[in-house]
Amino acid sequence: QFVGLSSISFVATMGNCYLIRVGGAAGATVANGTLSISCGFAACNAGNPNNCFAANASAGCGNVFCCNTVCTVDTFCCQFEWDAICASEASTFCTMATIVAANPPTASANPYQPGQPYADVLDTGTGATVTAGIGATGTLPQGAVQYSPIHVTFSGLPSPSPMPGNVTVTCTGGSLPCPTVTGVVPGGTNEFLLTLSGGIPPLSCATIMFMGTAPGQKLRYRSIPGDVNMTGSTDPLDLLELVAVLGSGQANLPANLARYNIDRSNEPGNRVNTSDLLRVVQLLNGVNTTQVFNGTVAAACPP
Repeated sequence: QFVGLSSISFVATMGNCYLIRVGGAAGATVANGTLSISCGFAACNAGNPNNCFAANASAGCGNVFCCNTVCTVDTFCCQFEWDAICASEASTFCTMATIVAANPPTASANPYQPGQPYADVLDTGTGATVTAGIGATGTLPQGAVQYSPIHVTFSGLPSPSPMPGNVTVTCTGGSLPCPTVTGVVPGGTNEFLLTLSGGIPPLSCATIMFMGTAPGQKLRYRSIPGDVNMTGSTDPLDLLELVAVLGSGQANLPANLARYNIDRSNEPGNRVNTSDLLRVVQLLNGVNTTQVFNGTVAAACPP
């Protein structure tokens, strides 16, 4: 009984039928009654900024799955305040998924290092030879590295399961529109394949976050077209780096295509060739692209 109104909360199973009887209290009878049914709690919504694992003065928390799980056993947390007890209950009841793997992989000689943003050094501008970027439909495979779509594997099945509506992409820096998630399909065990609406904007950092995962779980991609020597900016030294690896034969090793196949070509035999040298020159001078990249630095990823 709460403010004259009766309420009940329970975990419902999809597909089951439930009979709910509405009647008077303490032997009283009623001619009419109003039955309100809601899924979850009003305080549990994706826009709630509160950390489920920390006490705060308002009701509910930001992870919808965890919030509803806690409030089902302790309605106080959604009716009044998410106090220290609610935060403790979240630690007990909410086993949320974490990201355990994603592509591009961190193979030797790749520009993708553990614990760092994936750096897309290939051209993601608007030149005629460019189709898309990481995660975007139409992106050509780069040897052993598959750019389209993004493969992400979790420690368990996130709840809610990833779909375009609950996977967000935010961009820092860059001049082109930030892409959105246009498709999510299951892969292997706890794996999902994400397709973006377009490539990561040049000189930006794109952050991908998944509803239903533990706090702080995110993928980060930086776009630095032409930065083949991985210094954080594009300049003539990148051209010299590309000349050197072409001469040594390293440029066309499968693990290195994601770093040196600047124009994303899919030619038989050697994918990295003089056309990639030309594309770096064009990037440095702003030919067939959105801007001059000589001396430009990509935006840092937020913490």
